[in-house]
Amino acid sequence: MEKTKKRQIEYHAIIKRIYRHPETGPQAFTEIYTLLSDILALPKKDRRYEMKTSKICFLERLSVQKGSEYTYVSGYFESAVYEFRPKLINTVTATTRDNPKEKLEGEVEKTHFCLRICDKIYTKEVILVLEKNANGVNVKQFLNYLTSFNKRFAAEKERKIDYYLQNHMLVRDDIEEAIRGMSRARVAELYIDKRLLGSQALDFSNRFAEAKQSMILTVKAEKNASIKDAAMDFLRLLQGTRSEVVKMKLWGIDDDNQNVLIDTAYFGKKTEIVCDLNPDTGEISSAPILLALKELAERL
Repeated sequence: MEKTKKRQIEYHAIIKRIYRHPETGPQAFTEIYTLLSDILALPKKDRRYEMKTSKICFLERLSVQKGSEYTYVSGYFESAVYEFRPKLINTVTATTRDNPKEKLEGEVEKTHFCLRICDKIYTKEVILVLEKNANGVNVKQFLNYLTSFNKRFAAEKERKIDYYLQNHMLVRDDIEEAIRGMSRARVAELYIDKRLLGSQALDFSNRFAEAKQSMILTVKAEKNASIKDAAMDFLRLLQGTRSEVVKMKLWGIDDDNQNVLIDTAYFGKKTEIVCDLNPDTGEISSAPILLALKELAERL
């Protein structure tokens, strides 16, 4: 039996958008830890969520580590497919026998994750580092799970939720290729060195000495338009040897109509890890992979 197994890793920005107010733009869903904590406080049966026909999932574990800059939230979901009970076959003798499990039972699949949360006055960001498990919980199901319980808790408190949740996958491929692959680029954020304020270009005073290291210039496309060509110019500006632009974020959608966030700070990050397997069950051992996911989150 193999002792290790490779797992693909995905990175997503978790945001919320205000209903009927697109001009407000995406906002980090920094309430995610409180929501997950409230869910975990429920009895296990009440944490159950029907993902699709004959498949359920629930949050099983959660831990938090708070630092001066970021809060790291690690945990995993358990999921199972039921109403499938084929006969079992012995791989040595080729004999078969009836499956002893009940139709309402299913094999446990775990999906591990780590969240990096920044909830400062000037910096708000939620990044999800997610184990990719085809038989487990994907990012859309993760958000559907959160949305379901968020609405439930709001109804219990007789209040309404004025936003919906989205994920933006953080692209890991070649930056130029990623921009060209966008069907539409909506918003670009350029992070510019604050020293530009005191240069001949702007000639501001040194009163900005206490300001953050970089300023943010936001460029938005007109309705139904795209700033993809402009983004390519921004990228070339960023890659210049003496450029005051230190980072770029580009929000848009790809050819599959999926939300994409291109953040030049995240390119080249690790997208595959080797996981230890439980020698008795063949499952991925939770403690080592949760540690590995947290280390990836810390390196972002």
